[in-house]
Amino acid sequence: MQFNQATDLDARRHYYEQLLEFAESQRARQLEREQYAYLSHWYCPAILELASLSDFREDPQWIAAALRHEVVGREVKEALTLLQKLGLLSRDADGRLRPAHAALTTGEEARSLAAYAFHEQVLALAKRAIRQQAPAGREFAAMTMALSPEQLRAVKEMIREFRRRILHYLEQPQGTPAAVYQFGAQLFALSEERLSDEGEKGQIV
Repeated sequence: MQFNQATDLDARRHYYEQLLEFAESQRARQLEREQYAYLSHWYCPAILELASLSDFREDPQWIAAALRHEVVGREVKEALTLLQKLGLLSRDADGRLRPAHAALTTGEEARSLAAYAFHEQVLALAKRAIRQQAPAGREFAAMTMALSPEQLRAVKEMIREFRRRILHYLEQPQGTPAAVYQFGAQLFALSEERLSDEGEKGQIV
């Protein structure tokens, strides 16, 4: 009941995690918890991608160093275990951990709540990256613009199409990956929407 009534995202996430403890099926509860853990921690997909590098080492300290010590050894160990449980990492013929490209599916509520936590973490990493990383190894850009509702829908679709183009491009490997990168795109309102009495869009102030 508290989960359904909560409107604040932090509160909904808190109550959702409590609900996981009382799921009817113990296996279903465990699987949902594992999927949620993967989706809500930025370093889980980062470690998964890191495993595709030719010099990857299944060593928590090596992985932590590769991720600029933004994680600690304990978190890396837990993530490696989690990735294997979810079938996202598996061992090849030589016993080395490699991405298994398994599908990950979970409920819409878990995805939305986990995405909230994930994007918060990624934005914090981006804030540090703009200060700590050389421009040659990163790309930051920002635009401020006034949009009509129709333009907003169109721009959002352009962003989605760009992401699809990047994914399609990466499906055709060229060379050997040398590092793991995080790409993000944010579009959000800086002002309240203002409409004239006639329903037309007014001036943004």
